[in-house]
Amino acid sequence: MAETTPGIDLAIYRKLAGIGPCTFDELVRRLSTYSWAQVFSAVDRLSREGTISVSRTRGVDYVISNRASSSHSQVFARLRCQTALF
Repeated sequence: MAETTPGIDLAIYRKLAGIGPCTFDELVRRLSTYSWAQVFSAVDRLSREGTISVSRTRGVDYVISNRASSSHSQVFARLRCQTALF
């Protein structure tokens, strides 16, 4: 399994803050410096932590979005702090 770092967490959060909700495939395309497995692992972890939301559409796509209840400044601070540790 591919290892993820806090850098990808921040990249995902920033990308979603900039473009809004998007499908998982679109997120993977927009984060081309990371592999599909890295993005999947990070999205799984971030959704379990409650940082982002994953919801299924009518078909087989999944829409990824930042959680409305999360304070953007708190999430950025936490992710930047984690990134600085590496």
